[in-house]
Amino acid sequence: MKTSARSSKKHVTNITPEQKESLDLEAKTIMESFAENMRNIVNVEDEKNVALLQAHFDWAKKVVTSSKIEYLGMVKKYSTDQRNLQALNSIEPGLPAYIKIVAMRNIAKIN
Repeated sequence: MKTSARSSKKHVTNITPEQKESLDLEAKTIMESFAENMRNIVNVEDEKNVALLQAHFDWAKKVVTSSKIEYLGMVKKYSTDQRNLQALNSIEPGLPAYIKIVAMRNIAKIN
């Protein structure tokens, strides 16, 4: 069964504090890895970024959506939503745009 953005809030509120902590750590690790790739000027279509995109989509399936269309919408919000912009830019300035480009160029390569 697919998890939609509408049902994600319900899904996320039904997890234990330990599960939430684990999901938060997983997301942080993925974002820091994207930032490292960005700092090292890894091409957005490099296999390292495709693997990270897959990991991020796998994370999103657990908490937000399993729809690639909704996932792309979520990633696009990283570069428009002030809260997301601030959080991701605090990891590495420009990270929201980098992740968006990685997703847009590689979405067909992930499952």
